[in-house]
Amino acid sequence: MTAGAGLQSVHPPAALLATLLFVAAVVSLGSLPPLGAAAALATGTALGLAGGVQPLRGALWTLPFGGLLILVLSFLTPDGLARGLVLALRLISAVLLMTALKARFGTTGLLEAVRGLRVPAIFVSLFGFTLRYTEVLAGESRRMLVARRARGFAVCRRLVDRRAAVTYGQLLGVLLVRAKERSERVYLAMLSRGYRPVSPGQDRRPSLVASGREAALLAVSFLAAFALILWDRSL
Repeated sequence: MTAGAGLQSVHPPAALLATLLFVAAVVSLGSLPPLGAAAALATGTALGLAGGVQPLRGALWTLPFGGLLILVLSFLTPDGLARGLVLALRLISAVLLMTALKARFGTTGLLEAVRGLRVPAIFVSLFGFTLRYTEVLAGESRRMLVARRARGFAVCRRLVDRRAAVTYGQLLGVLLVRAKERSERVYLAMLSRGYRPVSPGQDRRPSLVASGREAALLAVSFLAAFALILWDRSL
């Protein structure tokens, strides 16, 4: 994988496969030097794929989480600091690359990429609905919380707040009921408009490799992953 402007025009299925190959290699590494090199390579690739730092803001949550992981493991085991760094670098590298893919291609592009990997059409449809309606449910939960706060609800600052726990439990129950009812309405509306879970049009899948650029990307990704694994095993 190479960072730069060339990544802006890469075919979605090839970019997804190359990313998955590299992430699979990164999460198998157990030594800090190869992981450091992998994290640097992942950062450069993510910047090139996303076109800058701004689209990668969604991955910033990994920094405090990784720091907390390192801090906690440092007190639990003698080699906790090294283990925490290993886990944090794995997490940051994987999340950066997947966030860059989402920023570059969007939901539609990711679904096209999954189809290009010859994933069965029914699973592609389920994946698309999950991505779409997760955001819908998140918006619904925010509206419910705002409505509750408008009625005087406030989270207590104590470590254990029974009243707040009961309120959040009620909100979760209502959200699940509304999600079930909405899913039934949406599904019936889609069927009435001719939707079928697997339509003939979904059998036309994009090619995995559209040009020599994609073939080179896959080759470089495989070689980089293989070299990192060899380096890690030799330490």
